[in-house]
Amino acid sequence: MKEGWFSSWLRQVYRLDPLAGAELGATRQDRMIILPERPYQVLVEQDPKGLQGLRKFVVGAGGRLIPTL
Repeated sequence: MKEGWFSSWLRQVYRLDPLAGAELGATRQDRMIILPERPYQVLVEQDPKGLQGLRKFVVGAGGRLIPTL
């Protein structure tokens, strides 16, 4: 498998115990993703179902994070 933005990926999967969150005082969990500008543009066009509920940030000029709408 070739390496690159669209040919392979590194995935981290976390399994959280829904009951343990309450013991720690957590009331909710938020999912976010940080992307370079070009991959973000492709994702906006394709609108994959798995990323629709995520809050997205784009890396802008000077490495600043820009929240998306």
